[in-house]
Amino acid sequence: MISVARHMRFFLLLLACVVSVSATTPTPVVSPLPARSCRPLPNSSPTSFAMVEPAVNKLIAAILTAISKENSKALHALLHPRLQGIDLGAFFTRLRFIYRAPWTINVTRLWELRPAQAVEELHCVADTLYLKPMYGYELQYFLWLSVVGKKELGRIIVPLVKSRGKWVIGALHTRQWTHLGADFNDWLAKAMQAQRVPMQAWALFDVTQKLLQDSPFMRFPQRASLYEAQQQIMPTAQWQGKITQIAGKHEVIYVNSIFTPDGVGILLRLHLAQALSGRDLNRTCRDLLAVFKQQQWFKGFRGIKCSFVVKGEPTDREGALGGIYMPS
Repeated sequence: MISVARHMRFFLLLLACVVSVSATTPTPVVSPLPARSCRPLPNSSPTSFAMVEPAVNKLIAAILTAISKENSKALHALLHPRLQGIDLGAFFTRLRFIYRAPWTINVTRLWELRPAQAVEELHCVADTLYLKPMYGYELQYFLWLSVVGKKELGRIIVPLVKSRGKWVIGALHTRQWTHLGADFNDWLAKAMQAQRVPMQAWALFDVTQKLLQDSPFMRFPQRASLYEAQQQIMPTAQWQGKITQIAGKHEVIYVNSIFTPDGVGILLRLHLAQALSGRDLNRTCRDLLAVFKQQQWFKGFRGIKCSFVVKGEPTDREGALGGIYMPS
């Protein structure tokens, strides 16, 4: 087992990498930009920015209004022509499901990007992250919005590009920022506190990484340090092997950590020789939960999800029988 002192060194390293984009973030110093660069722009008001065309600020204001009012038609009018087929109904349904309207939309940051030809990502040093610009635009902006719900905080990344002389939305991407009101820093602290119980600590480091997963437009370099700390606590193969061993006679083909409605749980994908009735599927998962609850380390988990795959179905995803969540 790794000593507390060694883990604290990891903790300090990770904290040094934390993204800081709060309202108290110092106003960025704006200087001439070279080609292939990224910079955060200073606010001239809570919803507008200096150093941009008036049309960009007008677009930002229209985006905020449309999302705040759940106005699909107004938001659709702001999209790039190639996005005309996007399902904004699904976009708003996701926001309602996770953040429980009414929510508040705030502008967290606006970055100005000047990518070189076909550059894959730009390092935004001030915010300790990498942005992945859209292809084919010499100048583009990335708008980072915060969605403040009743319990959770989310982010929306909105690339802004120029099409036919007009600034428009190039894409919309939502990402989870908190779970049960706790963000990356909070889950990292839980992982550090649990380091004396490796099975728990591994899972907590894992869900912390999930909150910083790469997206089509953003990458957080902190994940590498998180992964290193997790693997020193317990290698992934060892954690998965322990879960599979406890599952006993059941054919487990995939194991991972998951967020549950009450905290952190375990996902088990089970291979079945044949389809079972709903009653039998429930019994299978309930029996598995009983076995796991006998483990001392399982006290820190809040349940398991049994995902079923029948012979002949792809094993890299949940099958037609679906899955069952059993709270502990």
